[in-house]
Amino acid sequence: MPSVHRYKQQTMNSNSIKSKKKLTPFYWFFTAFTFLLIWNAYDIATIIIQQNKTKEEVKNLKEENEILNEEIFQLQKEVKRNRRIIADKVLKLNI
Repeated sequence: MPSVHRYKQQTMNSNSIKSKKKLTPFYWFFTAFTFLLIWNAYDIATIIIQQNKTKEEVKNLKEENEILNEEIFQLQKEVKRNRRIIADKVLKLNI
């Protein structure tokens, strides 16, 4: 049993040595860089999603605009035809 106790003691000592290691400036730089990279990736993903939604909205608005323009064109034709009909009836009444 002494070998097991010695192994536990050795591991405890090695863990305590590792925990006393100072973190290097490179570690902090790398950590900050990784954090900023993840943050920027999140921002970029958010922007891309918003752009896709905006593109879809623009596409839908263009389609709606085309439909409304066609309706306006048809209504203008109907107004012209009705004006001609009214003008013809007025002429017939005056004669």
